[in-house]
Amino acid sequence: MTIEEMRALDAAKTAKELEYTQDQVSYAMGLIKRLDAKIEALEKAGDELCAAGAFMGWHDKVEAWNKAKGTK
Repeated sequence: MTIEEMRALDAAKTAKELEYTQDQVSYAMGLIKRLDAKIEALEKAGDELCAAGAFMGWHDKVEAWNKAKGTK
């Protein structure tokens, strides 16, 4: 067996292993949506804590949060 034949067999095996059922794809998409919603809720809570923290004098913590979120 040549190297090219071995690579072709390996590629075919890999492609077969990557096949997913519609149920698996739907489950993954639902999971992604739920995780995105949780991330948004945590970001909102963090923003609200920063707003309260600004009044408490936690400016360094507020700046760290904004930097972590990518909003300078």
